[in-house]
Amino acid sequence: MPPSRNVLVMLSLVATIALPGCAQDNSPPPLAGNTVPPGDRGVPGKFDGTWQVTSAGLSLDPSAETPAGCGSIDLQFEVKGSQVGGGLKRTPYGNSVESGSGFLSAPMSGTVQQDGTVAIHWERYVVTGTMSGDKVRLRWKGECGPRNATGERVAS
Repeated sequence: MPPSRNVLVMLSLVATIALPGCAQDNSPPPLAGNTVPPGDRGVPGKFDGTWQVTSAGLSLDPSAETPAGCGSIDLQFEVKGSQVGGGLKRTPYGNSVESGSGFLSAPMSGTVQQDGTVAIHWERYVVTGTMSGDKVRLRWKGECGPRNATGERVAS
């Protein structure tokens, strides 16, 4: 026999009164103002998206019969909130890297400050630079010496 309407109303009332006390929220009170980074609030940051950068190749000895140096670099990385993420792998044909994932890839990680200052780490390399609007400029010291890359946001 199904429960009577009075029993269902009584159970609903007990659940409304008793259950909130069972699931106490021990989290700290919300912070005043906008001190939580936008990505942590679920709000996109002003630099969020997919970024594409390119760095021209460098020749160590332009007069050499067989060119030696560092190849061009064309890669993507993601920004979400203030965090930079992605993966890079070495190309099988020279001193270059490309975007990648899987076991041959090494993670790249970093941060973007509110003013657009970028710091990214990959293997032993530290990449620094700036973002402004939809443009990015990066620099680092590689096997062939100082490198520069420029790029833009390709997706938000």
